[in-house]
Amino acid sequence: MDSLKVLDGYFIATKNEINLDDMLFKYGIRINSDLIQDQRAVDIPIITGYSGNIPQQSFFKWPYHSLLLSDSEHYISKNLDAIKCEFVSSIDTIKNNIEKTILLHSSSHARISPSPHRVSLGILKNPPPAKYFNKTNIPIAVLLEGNFESIFKNRIIPKSKDLEFKRNGKISRMIVVSDGDIIRNEVSKRTANIFPLGYDKFREFTYSGNKHFIMNCMHYLCEDIALLSLKTKELKLRLLNKQKIQQYRGSIQTINILLPILIIILFGVIFNSIRKKKYVK
Repeated sequence: MDSLKVLDGYFIATKNEINLDDMLFKYGIRINSDLIQDQRAVDIPIITGYSGNIPQQSFFKWPYHSLLLSDSEHYISKNLDAIKCEFVSSIDTIKNNIEKTILLHSSSHARISPSPHRVSLGILKNPPPAKYFNKTNIPIAVLLEGNFESIFKNRIIPKSKDLEFKRNGKISRMIVVSDGDIIRNEVSKRTANIFPLGYDKFREFTYSGNKHFIMNCMHYLCEDIALLSLKTKELKLRLLNKQKIQQYRGSIQTINILLPILIIILFGVIFNSIRKKKYVK
């Protein structure tokens, strides 16, 4: 994001080679070399003018910072608040003997930009048409469960008396998230203060879903299911679908204004009719 602060700033997003592709593919998933753009995203401030020498800022949806809301019934991601992510990639699942559960995914209005991809603030000035955001529920976090097979199986390996090579491991679990920032705390460059997980420095708001998601992951991987089952009973408010609000704005306003008035009038008519029958002869 620092590269975007200068005039006409941009950067080229390329694949981050961490040498895990073969291992993850063996386990049954693939983190793709791309970026997800989501219409359900976090706001960032942009300078839109000056009042004297004072810059005036307005907030715009930054499609590369996805705001995830889970509809999964799994212990880990059930009833979670919004989760803030930054520059997320998509995940593909590959058929094998490992059980896979999608924990987090994008909204129903997202798109995929393959790498290398030019990232700049120009996308806010000339946003892509809404019809281009036609990808639905792109996987971002996946739970893997089963008997994992070693990536070194059927390979020539050095013989060692100290280490015993195992072709297959025990039944175990693994969670793969295509965004490392989901577990990263923001740090103030001036005061070196560490902000809470999921903190939005622009809005000065903390998305508690980040912390709860990571904690739920740790509890599940440690097989502390009893605690998770208690936590999932908590009910929390959900964000409204802003696109539906804009689409049915007139109907919503009409119903909220006229319906209470009609109910009061109907109640008055019924009350008066009952009163007349009871007291007027």
